Amino acid sequence: MSVVILCEKPSQARNIGGTLGIECKHDHYFEIKKSGLLPNGATLVWSVGHSVSLKEPHEYDDKYETWRLEDLPNKPERYEYKVDESKRDLFNTMQKHLAEAKIIINATDVGIEGTHIFFSILETAKIDTTNKTLKRLWISSEEKSEVLHGFRNLEPIEKDLLRFERGKARAISDWYLGMNTSRFAKLKAKEKNPNIPKIAIGRNMQVVLSMVYQRQKEIESFVSKPFYERARC
Repeated sequence: MSVVILCEKPSQARNIGGTLGIECKHDHYFEIKKSGLLPNGATLVWSVGHSVSLKEPHEYDDKYETWRLEDLPNKPERYEYKVDESKRDLFNTMQKHLAEAKIIINATDVGIEGTHIFFSILETAKIDTTNKTLKRLWISSEEKSEVLHGFRNLEPIEKDLLRFERGKARAISDWYLGMNTSRFAKLKAKEKNPNIPKIAIGRNMQVVLSMVYQRQKEIESFVSKPFYERARC
């Protein structure tokens, strides 16, 4: 029975593969040795962070190639992922092995983003999981003892589903905020200055920008005061 293990980054794949025993290394995957934990061995594949991301507005409809206020807000009926073309070969390798697998083990980081990476790859690769068994490697570190314990006690994938929904919801909200407010700000600013450069607005970006602004205001309003030290006799 073919087993495929999916990691989210090369370093994670090397650590987990090293613990399980690598029989053969290929460009984008490892063949894992047969063992008591994996009687038939396994194939270990990996992503490089987010190898897929949500499509941009013009990838749903060509009319959004040109930015217009009347087209805002952009809100697709269904949000879809696309492959990062710089990672296409890596994605194709993952897709091939995941499609052939009978058992798929999610070995990405235990957390919202790691889980989102795993399920977004399955969704983009159109992996039919109807006749596949999905498991979760639940570990707190990549130490050898922790990895071995995790493979002896694989968790049901259902434990991960809520994390995926949270990760996807966050990605969609970031997309909706960033795509629409950036376009709106650029179009309104362009009314006064046709040569204004691209304006980027985002959830994290604006918070950091606000912190930088507040710090700059503190510097500008700073009033120096005399500072005295007690002399030692």
